[in-house]
Amino acid sequence: VEKRIERVREKEKSVLYKAAVPQEQMIQRQRQQEWEQPALGREQQRKYEKASTLSDEEAATIESQLSAEQLQLFAEENDMMLRHYEDTLSKVQNAEKSLLEISSLQQTLVSHLSTQEEFISQLVTDASTTAENVGKGNKELKRANERKSTAQMVFWCTAGLCVWLVVWDAIF
Repeated sequence: VEKRIERVREKEKSVLYKAAVPQEQMIQRQRQQEWEQPALGREQQRKYEKASTLSDEEAATIESQLSAEQLQLFAEENDMMLRHYEDTLSKVQNAEKSLLEISSLQQTLVSHLSTQEEFISQLVTDASTTAENVGKGNKELKRANERKSTAQMVFWCTAGLCVWLVVWDAIF
């Protein structure tokens, strides 16, 4: 049961399954084409259909005219053609699976690339912001060096007072 479900799912994934036209639509198209074709074309089509499908009696008549070797040869050729078409079908199904896998991988790749694009744009924004902040910080440091700060003045005043006290104590 699970295998059948898996096969049905694989068929539904198939591009050919989605593109297949239901039998009823095909019959409607054939009927419409019959009415659109001229009478001579319809007669030729009927003859072709009769020639392409043999009744059981006609098939038996033809088989009676052929020898056993010829019938065996036809059966072998039929088996070979059937195997060839089955092999071709399996190759097509494998190719279809590969294409579906590739499509899935491509979708994954696209999603990863879009995510990476967002991260890269964020990194570029962060880098430009960081460069601006470093530039502003350097300007602030230069301005702080240029102007005399209160703490620096207190330090020099305290150092000067200490030196003056040491010298005064040494002299007196």
